[in-house]
Amino acid sequence: MACRQSYMLVCRMGALRLFLAISVVIAHTGPLFGLQLMPSFEAVRIFFAISGFYMALVLKEKYAGRTLLFYSNRALRIYPTYWLALAVTLPLIGRWPLQGLEGLSWLGALFANLSLFGADVLYFTRHGPRLAVDPAWSLGAELLFYLAAPFIARLGTWWLGGIAAVSFGLQLALDHFHPWTSYYLFPTNLCFFVYGMLAFRFMGTGLFAVLRARLGWPIAAGALLALMGREFVPLFRNYSWMHYVVAFGALPFIFSQFKRLAWDRWIGELSYPVYILHFAAINAAIRFFGGPSLWWTLAMTLPASVAVVLWFEGPIDRWRARRAEAGNPAANLHDRNLAKAT
Repeated sequence: MACRQSYMLVCRMGALRLFLAISVVIAHTGPLFGLQLMPSFEAVRIFFAISGFYMALVLKEKYAGRTLLFYSNRALRIYPTYWLALAVTLPLIGRWPLQGLEGLSWLGALFANLSLFGADVLYFTRHGPRLAVDPAWSLGAELLFYLAAPFIARLGTWWLGGIAAVSFGLQLALDHFHPWTSYYLFPTNLCFFVYGMLAFRFMGTGLFAVLRARLGWPIAAGALLALMGREFVPLFRNYSWMHYVVAFGALPFIFSQFKRLAWDRWIGELSYPVYILHFAAINAAIRFFGGPSLWWTLAMTLPASVAVVLWFEGPIDRWRARRAEAGNPAANLHDRNLAKAT
């Protein structure tokens, strides 16, 4: 029971995460009843902030002083589902990303497709081979952040603010001279991960406690409604920076208000397989139904994602939870208390 409770601790903000994943699917296929939901580049960056929030949380609650275990458990989270998606996608895309390459270029592209490290560089250069599972470039950024997270999490808040400022400044500089070149590059995306870490730290302040006690649900629900209904809110819908401010500022409230809702956890578990499997579904729709139809893509992606969560990721995640709890009496006590509270 303790392992399961600890696993549940970090599987939250499900409604927001699934909304972001479906927004990416819509961006790659077509509108949903005429709606675009969230632009895909914003959805990915908010995903990065959520990742920063969660990594700050688990490094404090579960992996303090256990960096190698943190690395191995993050690898178990990312790679099995990614490799499954890679195996499913390759026969459908009708091409092999390494075709026509030789020597170091072939090895570099193979390494990126198998390990995801270096994926941001492949996309940053805007030429040459890319990943067979196109959306997986963001997983490469996630993995680079995971490598740095145990060390970044030890820094003071002002240092985190400085890292975010430098990363954001680099992003602005690149986009000024070469628009959109910063989108795929990890150093320019690091600021979004750090924003999430700063949001987690805000959750430990007295100001947050006061706001949560008085306005927790209005802030959480209002932020979700604003983000999900972005297209219906004049002015707000046109400015990405407003969406980021609302999302990053509301993360602690969304987490704290929704963390005990089992349905929110469940739909959140679908976000990763939806995100990583939908590219295979798009190519299947093109091959068998004549185009990248949103409805065919969702009809294939959603049931496949449910199956992956139940029968593929579920056993792996329970194993990850047991590994995290082994030899961690403090975490076990925390989980027993949480179990009693729920």
